Amino acid sequence: MQQTIIIIGALPDDPRRVDLISALKMRASEVDWDWIQAQASSSRPDDKYVRPLLAKKAKNQLEHTTIVKLRMLHGATANQVHKLGCRIVEAPAKVQSIGQLVDWLVSSDANLVPRREWLVCTREAAFLAIMDKHIRDCRWAKDVSGHHFLKADDLLTQAPVQRSGYHNVGSAAKELLPKLIATGLLLKKGANQCSTPLEYAINTAYLPLIKQAILDQTFAGFDDDRFSSVIQYLRGDYSPKTINAFDGFVGAQTLEQCRKQHSDAHA
Repeated sequence: MQQTIIIIGALPDDPRRVDLISALKMRASEVDWDWIQAQASSSRPDDKYVRPLLAKKAKNQLEHTTIVKLRMLHGATANQVHKLGCRIVEAPAKVQSIGQLVDWLVSSDANLVPRREWLVCTREAAFLAIMDKHIRDCRWAKDVSGHHFLKADDLLTQAPVQRSGYHNVGSAAKELLPKLIATGLLLKKGANQCSTPLEYAINTAYLPLIKQAILDQTFAGFDDDRFSSVIQYLRGDYSPKTINAFDGFVGAQTLEQCRKQHSDAHA
């Protein structure tokens, strides 16, 4: 069946929808492209264009549909999109024009045309979700005196750790978190009391290892006594490897960060 990719949101300067669709068909004519466009001033598409999408969900007609969420999208619409239950890909912040959007949509980072797969089990997806959340926001530090920490609530209650339809991944992430801290892969500070919220950051001593694991699509680098509790937990998952890590658990922004020189870890 033909793949459908629906872009939703606004681009700066309000380019014409027809220009984007034409450019996409020239680059990837095998895809059924659509753009539910919003104006840059409001970032909220007209409901008359969103309603048909919601109707397709009610009829289970989104199986082969991918939603590309632009950065300029009103929160209320974004919430509707995340309830659709289909694959959602977030366009990176650098996408500001039709040309940039088209180039990104057909790039390997977007993993749309063609698709790239790294099939993982539930616990492996949880590991990657935790790392994605930290890496894409540059949440790493040399020690607990650092300032680039991630609040525990933001880690455990937001995507990709908590993602619609993947409750088991969220549960596994909570089980895995203490093991990541005990092995030193993550740093922890605060006690979630008064003015000292509980926060986490990737230990920069292990950031290159984590980045390389994501780029190489393997957990082999953690097969070391230092990380025994983590690797044993991952290997103790006998669920089938049916989750594509690149379908929302490792995003384009994280891949972009991973490709940066590992010297960033020591900045």
